[in-house]
Amino acid sequence: MQKLVWGEVNKKRKKMTTISSTWNHEKIAAAGPARKLHGVARGNYNVQRHSFLTQQVCARSLITDDVLVDDKVIQTSQCILCKQSRENVEHLFFDCEYTIKVWSEMLKWFGIQRSVLKGKEEWRWIYNKCNKHVQSTHIFKAILSATLFELWEERKNRKFGNYNNTEEQLVSKLKKEVLMNLQSKVHKLHDIRENRAIAAKIGLDVEFETVQPILCSWIPPKLGFVKLNTDGSLKKTRAGYGGLLRSNEGRVIECYTAQCKCNKSVLELELLAIQKGIELSIKEGYARLEVASDSLKAIQIIKKKARCPFQCRSTVQDIWEAQNHFEEVTFTHAYRETNRAADLLASLEGPCECRFFMPPLEAKLNRIIEEDLAVVYHRVKH
Repeated sequence: MQKLVWGEVNKKRKKMTTISSTWNHEKIAAAGPARKLHGVARGNYNVQRHSFLTQQVCARSLITDDVLVDDKVIQTSQCILCKQSRENVEHLFFDCEYTIKVWSEMLKWFGIQRSVLKGKEEWRWIYNKCNKHVQSTHIFKAILSATLFELWEERKNRKFGNYNNTEEQLVSKLKKEVLMNLQSKVHKLHDIRENRAIAAKIGLDVEFETVQPILCSWIPPKLGFVKLNTDGSLKKTRAGYGGLLRSNEGRVIECYTAQCKCNKSVLELELLAIQKGIELSIKEGYARLEVASDSLKAIQIIKKKARCPFQCRSTVQDIWEAQNHFEEVTFTHAYRETNRAADLLASLEGPCECRFFMPPLEAKLNRIIEEDLAVVYHRVKH
């Protein structure tokens, strides 16, 4: 057994692991690949200490063996859960055989049948899963944060010689604790198939309430204005953005679409779509513009009602400066149902550079344009 000699931790490490820095989004963003994950810890049904630990995992600010070796506190690093690798945050969540088995069982309990991916790929999947603002996502976040917390607790217990749990024992403990927490916090769920399936799967006893649909439609711009609808798209193998300009009669003036590298967040893509559409409007000489995006966060940032992440600041600054070219420009949030044309353009396959085109349009896009003028959409909040 190694002897631990606790000396003064260097100032950089000490600063990074304070409570304030752990919750500071900009410093978390500076942690590299983990920058997209700061929203994973926020869930309506999370236990507070679970959220805090999850935030530390995303910020890579947990004091693992690798950290202690770097600070010359100990000489060697070894994962105490699997004893097959060095111990660091990347290995513990989720490259370690022990943690993979536990996480896999918790996913099955939630109703997700899939193999756990390695490290960064698993976190990419987790981020995309947590990016949906629906009730089932908050239940998923509660399960995720509890799993991370208990895995870290298991690591500490083994490290300091208290006791060991097998994977089966830890999963059983986790299920009981998560269910108890959810039962105390979740009283009503929207009556949709997904929520009923999850409640039945995990044994959650809740009341289901009928959801009244919201009626919405594409709103033409005011007389003398053109309307810009934009969207960003991020999938496992591709990322892109797109948009289109329409007149107050609903006639398509011009469309654009582009592919990007998958290292950008959805928010970055949404803002790039808006920036490119504004540049197109300036180029075409329009003086009055209405911008609509289904990203509420992007609209709030442009209106200075929400904090702008550091990786988006350059794009947002360009948008702010571009407003000076117009007599009048407005930014509004649009429901996804009324933004289907921009969504299709954002997901089109094509070259990386932005591609512009005018009517005639392909059949699928043309059908959406026609439906926008005639259909009242029913939006059901999940």
